[in-house]
Amino acid sequence: MKEKLLIVDDAELNRAVLEELLSSEYETICACGGREAMEIMERERDNLALVLLDVMMPDIDGYEVLEYMNFNGLLKHTPVIMVTAADSAEDEEKCLRLGAMDFVRKPYVTDVVKRRVKNIVELYHYQNGLEEVLEQKGEALSNVNEIIVAVLTSVLETKTAETKEHIQRIRMYTRELLRFLYEHSDDKNGLNPQTIETICIASVLHDIGELLIPESILRKRANELEDEERLIWQQHTVKGCQLIEPLKNIENKDYIRYCYNICRSHHEKWDGSGFPDRLVGDDIPICAQAVGLAHDYDNMVVAKGYSHEQAVGRIRDGIFNAFSPVLVETFQLVADNFKIILEKNPEPERC
Repeated sequence: MKEKLLIVDDAELNRAVLEELLSSEYETICACGGREAMEIMERERDNLALVLLDVMMPDIDGYEVLEYMNFNGLLKHTPVIMVTAADSAEDEEKCLRLGAMDFVRKPYVTDVVKRRVKNIVELYHYQNGLEEVLEQKGEALSNVNEIIVAVLTSVLETKTAETKEHIQRIRMYTRELLRFLYEHSDDKNGLNPQTIETICIASVLHDIGELLIPESILRKRANELEDEERLIWQQHTVKGCQLIEPLKNIENKDYIRYCYNICRSHHEKWDGSGFPDRLVGDDIPICAQAVGLAHDYDNMVVAKGYSHEQAVGRIRDGIFNAFSPVLVETFQLVADNFKIILEKNPEPERC
């Protein structure tokens, strides 16, 4: 049985185009305005896989429909992709704040529309299905993580520049840092071999929140983002915490705590200039500090094209004011291992 999509647009031609694009894979229902859409949502509230919602409509606009869905708890299980002819970061920020998942723009690009709809539907299957599995069976940590990694890898590679190799390298870099810190530091930072491994498993979720950021923003380089777009991208830290909410019922509470802290705080900086909470110094959890350093190193040598030596030098010299002196010293002592990890787990060649 095909899954149901609701297409909401006051223009008949726009509805017809989206129906033509999506009807081969989904059962489509159409509404010509916000009021009709809300009536359909009430009737089909447990049956809709996704809503494609026009922003500008004459009777009740897309913002009001989002507010209605939020108030009535519909967004928890029914994702929304906004449809707009505008190219406004301010509009995007408002829609995301109200609960939209992504955007498609008019005129439609066939592959983009199909891919974004497929990605969001799959993501909600993951979130809702994982919640159900955990409530019923209490899955073991390793099995849960295998499910997460399998789903995340396929969706992240489609929507962002993130690869399974990147996720694996972050995990391995983090292990190198924390093992050395535990074995050679007087202050163990609450670390032991078991907690280190749990942190490394949790590290694979560090950028899960990017699944809730518009693809148009994720495909840009950092220096290409407008100020409003940068603020939207920074929300991935908070949105990641929302996505791991279904994991709250598993028995390993340490794992959930590390997932949350890493998602939220891996972009915090030692001097307080990071985001989202502008934490300072050791207010930043050690798990997030380690993943943050691993992430910055990998970003420099892979995305920015720095040599290993250049990346080590920039972290050593405190270019970012991002990391504790102890962590920087630890990094210098294991930097050769970072280089080996990078060489053994290179990025795949792009077609």
